[in-house]
Amino acid sequence: VSVDPTPVEPAAPKLAPTPDRIADDAATSSRDEMADLLQLEAENQKLRKMLAEKLRAENADLRKKLNLD
Repeated sequence: VSVDPTPVEPAAPKLAPTPDRIADDAATSSRDEMADLLQLEAENQKLRKMLAEKLRAENADLRKKLNLD
């Protein structure tokens, strides 16, 4: 049986949560959530625009097929 002679570094000590650290984590989380929401809103607007264009084209095609123009 061979033993790996590489020393293992001890894990970094866990820091106790302090009110400041909790507030920083909450602020970071809130910023991340806001950034995600803004990105989703931008994607939503883009998709709505694409859908509107597609529906306009489909409506024009249907009007043409029904001889409504």
